[in-house]
This record gives sequence, C-alpha cells and structure tokens, in this order.
Amino acid sequence: EWASALQYFGKALEIEPNLAEAHSNLGSTLKELGRLEEAEASYAQAIALKPDYAGAHYNLGNMLQELGRLDEAVASYNQAIEFKIDFPAAYSNKNVCLNYSSSSSPLFIFEQHREFGKQFGGLQTEPLLSPRSDVRPENRLRVGYVSGDFRKHSVAYFFEPLLQHHNSNVVETFCYYNNSPVDEMTERLMATSDHWRSIVGITDSDVANLIRNDKIDILVDLSGHSANNRLLVFAQKPAPIQVTWFGYVATTGLSEIDYRFTDLIADPIGEADELHSETLVRLANSDRCYGGNEAFHSNSELPFMRLGHITFGSFNNLTKVTPEVFKVWSNILHAVPKSCLILKAKQLQYGTSHYLDCFKQEGIAEDRIKFYEPLPSMEDHLELYNAIDIGLDPFPFNGATTTCEALWMGVPVITLLGDR
Repeated sequence: EWASALQYFGKALEIEPNLAEAHSNLGSTLKELGRLEEAEASYAQAIALKPDYAGAHYNLGNMLQELGRLDEAVASYNQAIEFKIDFPAAYSNKNVCLNYSSSSSPLFIFEQHREFGKQFGGLQTEPLLSPRSDVRPENRLRVGYVSGDFRKHSVAYFFEPLLQHHNSNVVETFCYYNNSPVDEMTERLMATSDHWRSIVGITDSDVANLIRNDKIDILVDLSGHSANNRLLVFAQKPAPIQVTWFGYVATTGLSEIDYRFTDLIADPIGEADELHSETLVRLANSDRCYGGNEAFHSNSELPFMRLGHITFGSFNNLTKVTPEVFKVWSNILHAVPKSCLILKAKQLQYGTSHYLDCFKQEGIAEDRIKFYEPLPSMEDHLELYNAIDIGLDPFPFNGATTTCEALWMGVPVITLLGDR
C-alpha cells in the first residue's frame, strides 16, 4: 500500500526530520511509485544524515542498478559492504550488477564472487555421512530443489519440465520454496513434487537442519545470487552433493557447491572452468528445456508484409541494455532503412525519456522507437511478439527466457557471442 506508506513516512519525518531510516524507507516507497528522482534524493538525505548507514547505500544501489547506472550501483554496494561486512544481499546484488557491466572482465567478476565465498562459506557444522547410513538398493534417490521462483517466473518455465519428467520409481523430489506468492504455476509444481516445503522466513540453520532431516542426497540451487536465494543454506553443506543450475549466469563463489550444470555454448571448455568455484558439468545439446505456452503460436504473416518495413524488438530487462548495446542497436537501425524498434520492459513504467535520449545521441529519431510497459497478462506479452520481425539480444548479459519466448513465437533472434 505505497500511497499509505508515503503518508506515514511523511508523518514520521514531520516528527523527526533527521531520522535517516525514514528517509531511506521513503526512498524505497517513492521508487515503487516510479518517482525515481525523488527516491534518489531521499536515499542521499539518509546517507547525509548517517554516512555509515549500510542499508541506505544498499537501497540506492538497487535503484541505480535498475536504471542501468551500473558503475554507480557497484560503488553504492561497496559502500554498504564497507560499513557492514556481514551483508550477504549487498554482495549478491553487486555480483548480479557486475554481470550486466561491459566494463568488468570475467576474471574480475569471478574474483568478486569468490569474495562472497570467503566471507560466507565454511559454515558446515557437522560431517556428512557418506554413503548415507540408510541407503538400500530399493531406496529412491532424494533430490531437493531450492528456489524463490516456484511461481510465474522465468526459472519455473525451465524447471517444470524437469520436475514432470523425473522417474518417480528412481527419484523422490523435494521442493524448498523461499517465497510467499502462490499462483497457478506454484500449484502445478506443488502437485508434481513428492514433497513441498515452504522455507520463507525460516533461518538458514533451521532450513539446513530440515534438509538434513529429509536425508537429501543431491541439493540443487536454482537462484545463484538472484533475488530470494538461500546460498547461506548451501554454505552449511546440508547435503553430500550440491549443485547449482540455471537460475544464475555465473559461479556462486561457494566451494560448498560441488557442481554447476551448463553446456558447451554457455561455458566453452578451457575458458570457463577457471572462472568457477564449482566443477562444470556440461550437459549434451543444452542445459535447459523450455516449456512454452501451447495456447500461443506465431501468426503466419510477418509484420513486414503488412507494414512494409522491418520491426526489430527486445523484451529484455533494460538493465542489460548498456551504452554499448544502444550503439550497436542504433547502427542496425541506421543500416536498415525505415526500420523501427519495439522495447518492452518494467523500467518503462517509470518513463521513457532517458532511453529516447540514448537513441537520439546515436542519431535515431523518436518515431522509430516504440515503448511498452509491462502488459497485464502473459497472453498479452506473448501476443506482442507477433508485432516483431527480428529479435535483438542485449550483451554482455544475454537473454535466456526472453530468447526462448521469442523463438517459441516464431521470432528469430540475433545475438552476439560474449566472453562470459
């Protein structure tokens, strides 16, 4: 209830104008309302009143990251860590941010992830019994999956086919859900898994004990450093074999996670191995299986046939669209006469002027760019692909689900081989 929150933080500041926590929380409320300049000013005021306030630096970093001001965001996260060394979310969000940035080398990104492991790893509290004491030939393998994204989220569209196709005679599945929302996807996953555990709000040590009591053989992380992760559970090594897969684009930095599932394209042999704390397991063909929406397919007629010009498009998170990407996409528009570009992203609900200015600086007229805010439903989202002839992929942080959705809807995607 953002409007009410705004009112009460305002009242708090009337009573105590120098309450740094109220300024920071006011900033987060203004951010949710799309009043970003005011939000930034509120965070700045909180920091001015309390320069060592790690939470305010962290909140400012989150907002700057969403706006694509990546170097400033990293600086804010570093400030948060300087004032509060035991701040796992600040490390994680900084690591996420570094993946978006073209100015950071793969080696530097890896080193920063290892800093997370050095700070928060080594929490194993008891030796693991291996092999498990109750193993008998007829016992099924117990596999646990940990995620905050067992809902209508990109991770779930890749996870659901895997969960559905486990051989129940051989594998017993456990899902540990670290979030509150329950939607249609959540209900389907709950029905498909053998055991469902809600772990939101439960301490890391209690979750680790729950996993030990479940006698999990293989524990799989589906979040990495993304939101609602439980990496500090994995740091306690509650299962003898621990794996990270799909939910994140890079290493976790934790030596307690043994393997990372990937493929030859995402992580070429000889280049990627030294950039991971985990041993890389490269699956044949691809490390993921996308479950598309069977109700939606592409139109038979290309937009070009109707409009007479090529329409490019990208529905990726605009944090991925760095200055280098704006330049390349603008060169494409210059090279293809009369072409236009459709962008759809959550950031566009806050305004489009910044993004128009980026294209104008590259000589692209305003009428060649079309913007869409988030649409009401997944159906509307997929239908919009029928307005695009060719998809454009950002770099160095490429699309994943977004690319699969485009291909599902018959839209070819041009990508660029990167170094991550």
